[in-house]
Amino acid sequence: MEVTGSIQAKYAPSQSEKQFRHMVMQSPIPMTIIRGSEYIIEMANKIMFEKIWRKKESETAGKSILIAFPELRNQKYPELLYKVFTTGKSHKENESLAFIEGDDGLRKFYFDYEFATQA
Repeated sequence: MEVTGSIQAKYAPSQSEKQFRHMVMQSPIPMTIIRGSEYIIEMANKIMFEKIWRKKESETAGKSILIAFPELRNQKYPELLYKVFTTGKSHKENESLAFIEGDDGLRKFYFDYEFATQA
């Protein structure tokens, strides 16, 4: 009985996710993965922590992005996250203004970003 194909098919999604996570962590571009309707920070790469968030992983991992960064609540991002999460349609923007509170205070950033759902 040939089972190689079914075994490969069984492990392909986990291999693909593992490769994606590796790509996120190795990227020179700040990246994060946020999950679910509560917008839980699942992971972020080193450049995101050091240059944008300016917080330690222990301060953000497993928390809602709106709890880890309450200053976002008064910006457009919660509404955009909700729209992407509920419709499944990606949202992309260039030079979008955001204020982020890090360990060194509130700073202004201009981001090129994309919010997308996992297929």
